[in-house]
Amino acid sequence: MKIFRNVIVPLLLLATPLLSSELLLKNGEAFLIEEINESADTVSVRWKGRQYRIPKHEVQRIDYQKKGPESSYLYSEFRLTDGSSIRGIIVERKKDRFVFRTDLGFVEIEKNKIQNLTSQESESEAPDLPEKYLSGRSGENLLYVGAAFLIQRNLGQWANTNPGPGGVGFFIEKGFVSKPLWFYGF
Repeated sequence: MKIFRNVIVPLLLLATPLLSSELLLKNGEAFLIEEINESADTVSVRWKGRQYRIPKHEVQRIDYQKKGPESSYLYSEFRLTDGSSIRGIIVERKKDRFVFRTDLGFVEIEKNKIQNLTSQESESEAPDLPEKYLSGRSGENLLYVGAAFLIQRNLGQWANTNPGPGGVGFFIEKGFVSKPLWFYGF
């Protein structure tokens, strides 16, 4: 029983895969997203609890092999003074050099060897999905109000004593109340 508790259970916990994928947009922004659904012309994703719809022509690639927690980063392309270029993610910013993570591995390059270095690359802010991709079904700041009215007539001999039931209903959509799995109404 000790072997099961000390060996098997930790192996099962470590072996559970993360179901995330990398979504790379054409502007270089990349997102590790847990839920991705592709259709013919759009890609639907859930990012930080919000639903987004991104047109496929703005998506460069979806890599289902990359795993990790929900995060974002920016792929940058730099032209070096020797004429070559490097494309990757800035992992570390030092006083006089950058450390890049490329598809082939890690590269450390001095800042004075980079031709097109701008102040934008000096920032370390993680990108966020633009608001223009927000789906209408994201459930944020939406007020859905509804009403129902019902009258039913009974037929037959008992119609005189029991004319029929009736009712009125009113509801507020759960997206407005912003409580998941709850629906309020009366």
